[in-house]
Amino acid sequence: MNRLIYILILLLVNVQLFAESNKDSLRVESLLRSSESFFTVNADSSLTYATIALQLCEQNKLNSLLIKSKFLIGKNLQNKGKHQEALDVYIPLQLQLIQNDKKEILELELYTEIANCYSDLKKTVKALEYLFLVTSVLEKDVKSKSNDYLLANVYTSIAISYGKSGRHEQAADFVKKNIEIYARHNDKSNLVKDYNNLGYTYFRLGRFDEAEENLLKGYALNEQDGSINESLGELYQGIGELEKALLHAAVSYNEARKSKRDGLIDFRKNLILTNIEVTEAKENLKENTQRANDSARKTIASSSPEKEPQSEYLIYFIGLLILSNIIFLVLYIKK
Repeated sequence: MNRLIYILILLLVNVQLFAESNKDSLRVESLLRSSESFFTVNADSSLTYATIALQLCEQNKLNSLLIKSKFLIGKNLQNKGKHQEALDVYIPLQLQLIQNDKKEILELELYTEIANCYSDLKKTVKALEYLFLVTSVLEKDVKSKSNDYLLANVYTSIAISYGKSGRHEQAADFVKKNIEIYARHNDKSNLVKDYNNLGYTYFRLGRFDEAEENLLKGYALNEQDGSINESLGELYQGIGELEKALLHAAVSYNEARKSKRDGLIDFRKNLILTNIEVTEAKENLKENTQRANDSARKTIASSSPEKEPQSEYLIYFIGLLILSNIIFLVLYIKK
């Protein structure tokens, strides 16, 4: 009987502990949801909620939620521009994730955020190291649209990192990978963006034919896209095809005005004005050159020697002299 009572007491205690544990888990999950909802609105409030959630996790040994709490603290620090402090939170999480069975999704997020921190700190090599860790996980996964798009985002980050370090050839290779993904899913919007990225990369490399080819592929998908027209305007201005440059610059300017993208309106307006100025300068140069040529011809013509009239008289005089000598000779013979 005593043994039965003891067992019942143990069961009641366990049930109570489970209820308390479950209650704590619910509190932590609520705090984490609050942290996520404030993330883009108020970083300080978001960080506070995540910190309280972490304290509860440590007190009640809620290991599964502890990792997520730390991750949110790192993201908030990163959001506040404290990249090194965020890394100090992120890096130790790697070991904890290795010990966690259900780690794949958070692992990808963690590696991506670590890469972003290193990129913002201008540590490109370290950023690429973590981005390639993400691709190694995604590339071995089953092909799906969601997986492809995650991979495309990582390829974009890799291309940006290569571009920042001046390795534009490598950047172009990863933009091409994105184009393959978006073409597979017939995603015209993203195809336009990456044809623009690829074309502009080739433009920076001085490979103008390849730049034009890729920019025109994007233009064919959306002739009113402001970015693709802006890039075409810059390309054609660079290679001296000013009529085309002016046309595309005007389209890009109108798109910026319609979409009220204030940051681009002035830049694209200046692109138009620059093309007009260069065109006028070329026309003025052409006119000035023509005038200079005409003036030079007149100068040469006016400075060439005229025929001397004395030379004509000399010829007549010699002729008369010869004729008189012949007449004199004939009369002498008759005598």
